[in-house]
Amino acid sequence: MHIRSLYEETEAQKSFQGSLAPAVEAASSAHRLLENLLYETHLREADVEPVVSFLSASVKLLDLCNAISDQINKLCHERLLALLALQLLSSPSSENISRARELLRGWESVWLDGDVGEVAGELVKRVVRERAPAEGAVARAVCAVGGVSALVAGLFLRGGAPAEFEGFGAAVGRCLLRISTGGFGEEREELAAAAERLGEGLDCLGAAVESLFRSVLRSRNAALRSYGLPRSE
Repeated sequence: MHIRSLYEETEAQKSFQGSLAPAVEAASSAHRLLENLLYETHLREADVEPVVSFLSASVKLLDLCNAISDQINKLCHERLLALLALQLLSSPSSENISRARELLRGWESVWLDGDVGEVAGELVKRVVRERAPAEGAVARAVCAVGGVSALVAGLFLRGGAPAEFEGFGAAVGRCLLRISTGGFGEEREELAAAAERLGEGLDCLGAAVESLFRSVLRSRNAALRSYGLPRSE
């Protein structure tokens, strides 16, 4: 998977499963390779600066993983509320329709909150600022991993919302419109399908982010072990 190709895809429209999750998985692979290298290589004096730089920047990557996970949880909760609205619409009494309308109006249509954007921006700036000269295998690997991490963070800064998210929001809007005019059969089915696609996308991205978090912890542990320092838990 080439990260650059994922950037080209976002010029059209990104998706959870088509671009974001694969990019995060690529970052996980990069950290696993760095972990193996650090365990297998005896650090030289010239390796100290790039490894320290990596330990500093990787804290921000862990922060980004946490921020993205929090946002995924929020979106999953809002999706569940929409599914509850669909269940109410399956028995369309006036009370159920009113409750369903209220639930669907709670959809905020916010793909990323400020925390994700702020942390992603800080990560990109830190990696650019702290990149060490690529002298030696360890230094080159650290620079490469930092570059991949920054590119992945950039995917959460650029472009619009993922296709699954926008499709679900559009389906919510159409369903609300039809409820207001007294009909919603076809729109209810469309919303159910969009909710399924959104759920699959969120699950895919969530699993990738969790894997990246674990990979970063392991690569940090390998770096800390090189100095005989306490490992991350």
